[in-house]
Amino acid sequence: MTEAKRESVEGAHRAVCENDGVRASLLVRDGVCTLEVRDKAMGASQSLGVASPASAGGAALVAIREEEDAAEAIAGGIVPGTAFSWEFRAKVLEASAAAEAQCRILNRFPMPLNVEPSLSLRLPARGERVPGGVVASGESAWLAIAFDERSVRLKTEGEELEVTVRAASDCPYLFPHRIRVHRFVVFLVPQEAGEVVAMSERAVVTRNEAEGKLRVFVGKDEPAGKAFLQLANGETVEAPLHAYAAKPAVYTTSGLGGPPVRILLRDEEGETILDAPFGTVEEAEGNSLLEPRDWEQVRIQIWGALARATAGEIERAEHDLLRLANEPACESIAWFLLGAMAMRRHQWERATAYFDESLLYGGANPIAWVFRAWCVRQLGGDPAQELANAHLLAPVDPLLRFDAFLEGGGEGLLDEFGADPEPYLDAADLLWLAGREAERNVVLAAAAERAPSKLVHRLRSDALKRTGHDVEAEAELQRAEKAPGESSGVRITEQLLINS
Repeated sequence: MTEAKRESVEGAHRAVCENDGVRASLLVRDGVCTLEVRDKAMGASQSLGVASPASAGGAALVAIREEEDAAEAIAGGIVPGTAFSWEFRAKVLEASAAAEAQCRILNRFPMPLNVEPSLSLRLPARGERVPGGVVASGESAWLAIAFDERSVRLKTEGEELEVTVRAASDCPYLFPHRIRVHRFVVFLVPQEAGEVVAMSERAVVTRNEAEGKLRVFVGKDEPAGKAFLQLANGETVEAPLHAYAAKPAVYTTSGLGGPPVRILLRDEEGETILDAPFGTVEEAEGNSLLEPRDWEQVRIQIWGALARATAGEIERAEHDLLRLANEPACESIAWFLLGAMAMRRHQWERATAYFDESLLYGGANPIAWVFRAWCVRQLGGDPAQELANAHLLAPVDPLLRFDAFLEGGGEGLLDEFGADPEPYLDAADLLWLAGREAERNVVLAAAAERAPSKLVHRLRSDALKRTGHDVEAEAELQRAEKAPGESSGVRITEQLLINS
């Protein structure tokens, strides 16, 4: 049985998912997310902090999700001073002894942006690299964090773990409206079982030399597999694998022809569960198979199209974007921006068709689904399916909260943003792209009241001036002088409307 719930914590948000054996919770305090995993049978807990991309000071939302055989806890928000949003997920399957986790980074800006390709995790103690992941000690349990090392490089320094995406080239950009995902699995293993010598996303192997025993801990039951041990003398020993989530498989190695140096585990279907040598590893530098492409010209093309649209030259902007739609890796954002241009001209059916094209290339983009929902509403339809897709992909995306607010959901929907202006500025940018000026002004008014900042008041002043409210616009500029915060320079509307 699995269960998910939200819990009230003073000054923080917590989302919990659990089964009969494991509890995983996400605690967000001051914009910093911490994953805590507890093994109920051992009575042991270990915490893992997300040092990056989540940064202190940013507002965050939490959510939960329950499925037939799984429960999930989710947290996320806007990375302060950037055009990125982050989302952290923890998932527990029924009858599983491990917690699955992933961190997602979404580039919300309509052009490629430089982004560190790494996820930084804060361990409870000094981390040690072993084949398949990283292990850190605790009071009574090892924290074993397993990765698919074919797709990431791992580096430990003290209590910091850096996870870097392996890619075919060293391109420093994250493309517009694209998501970078880091996945891993967390196990808690009793220290009395010995040292952790190897792991995978499905199993952890420990060795107790004093006892002369190996133990195999699995995330889910593996009742009919096989284990193969390679010994130091070159001999290979085969044994049945009867490992369960609640009970490890135990092998005595003291009577073998030599110490084991490698292990191969297969399930009853013959698929590999784990295949690794024992011991610590040194992480080799990654190699680039491809020359990184120069994306600066793409940035210039997109920015030029946005500038033309701002100046009212929509047709020229569309012409540029249609050509960009034929560029590899640019198709999704080009069609998305074409849809936004059509929305600005109230061409709802054309906009819907453009968003469909965009979603063919980037179906995981929650922003495109929300924009399509806005078009469906204008056509008199029900956008329930579009919004359901967006919620499925990004349940804590701030744009969904603002959509509900603008549809009459009440200002209470904005309470969790606190005094952080970033979610409001993000929504204001996206509403401007869609040509929804009235709704954008509502969001900026709410921001001026709830989360004032220099940029909030400057954007509100610009909006008032454009509608002929010069006196009110001047008053907003005066408020901007006294408001907190400095510009980060990452907002589209700041660059196109104010700084141009």
